[in-house]
Amino acid sequence: MAKSITLQKDKYGYGLKMGTGRLKKQSILLPANSDGSPDYAFMERFMKTQEVKLMELYVNNKLKRCQFE
Repeated sequence: MAKSITLQKDKYGYGLKMGTGRLKKQSILLPANSDGSPDYAFMERFMKTQEVKLMELYVNNKLKRCQFE
């Protein structure tokens, strides 16, 4: 959810603070099921996939560094 909020920061340019009052009126867009409820299963799978990608990137970078040492 923090990512969804952060992506909307461009709305709050110079002179418009991202204060509590404005945030209460702000809509947070999330993936939804066919019934309109948040799709938590999708979000969980997505985050696990992102974690695996980052771990692979980390391991690959470590392996490259070890080759040069």
